[in-house]
Amino acid sequence: AHLTTPNTGFVCAHDVGRGLHPSWKRPLAERAVHWALRSVYKTIPDDSISVDKIEYVNGRARLHLVKQGQRRKRVKGGYEIQNVKNPFNLATWSGNDSQFLGGFLIAGADKRWYPAKAEPKGKGKGLEIWSDLVDKPIALRYGWGSYPIANIGPWENPLPPFRTDDW
Repeated sequence: AHLTTPNTGFVCAHDVGRGLHPSWKRPLAERAVHWALRSVYKTIPDDSISVDKIEYVNGRARLHLVKQGQRRKRVKGGYEIQNVKNPFNLATWSGNDSQFLGGFLIAGADKRWYPAKAEPKGKGKGLEIWSDLVDKPIALRYGWGSYPIANIGPWENPLPPFRTDDW
């Protein structure tokens, strides 16, 4: 609904509290304000993180993330704001600064889900995700389940949960 309705958006809450209505409301309010300033009022630059592409190579999933950004370009009569996509550098964010990068599940052709390990690859520009229990992965989930430990991205705008399957 938020993609088709003007002036509505999406605020991640998967990492704040437990349950459908977490008792810790302040982070959600701060994220909602950050979204409004970024998307509706355009007073701060867009800095959202999203999945650019996922490849399955040699028994591992390679996840490439991008960070939306904006830059000012001088044009005749003033400036123009351009939206750009840059690789998201994981070196600037290491999953709550001290924890492992978590929240991934991976599945093979048998469609059974297993917890997956993740580590930055390619100078922090992407992630490799794998499980020793899956030889040839075909699907990936992040932040999926009732109480996921999904900790990629900045506090005010983390990577939203996603899935690549339709099972």
